[in-house]
Amino acid sequence: MDLNVTFDDDVVAEIVELSGGRPYYLQKLAYFAFDVAEAGRVGRAQFAAAFERAFAAVSQEIFAARWSAMAPVERRVVSVVASASVARPSGEIEGEAERLGVAPPATRQALHRLAARGHIDRLANGQRGRYSVNDRLFRRFLELQACQR
Repeated sequence: MDLNVTFDDDVVAEIVELSGGRPYYLQKLAYFAFDVAEAGRVGRAQFAAAFERAFAAVSQEIFAARWSAMAPVERRVVSVVASASVARPSGEIEGEAERLGVAPPATRQALHRLAARGHIDRLANGQRGRYSVNDRLFRRFLELQACQR
């Protein structure tokens, strides 16, 4: 049985970028892409179909549990953080979260808890931090959660 499958270079680059170097994501994305290879090749079209299946699997296995373990305040705060593609200062996040009904002290606590659990990334900036969701797959999951509300 010949299992030789080649991945187009742009597909490999996209898998690496989407995974953010996380081995589990790399494995899932590559596995589902391998599974849909046509004539021993994975091109853009095959990867597009495979991505949806891989994302659904990762969402079900990892992200749904993360989301359900978060307190409602944490859910609102992580959604605010994920709404930007760049790191945002905590004061800016507090302001937006306050418009959603979350008091600034609760937002600060949620930011610290979310960063400690690895759900968001904190870039130190003196006493105050800048926060972002660098995990592209988790950000997409959060975007879909926002659409379902």
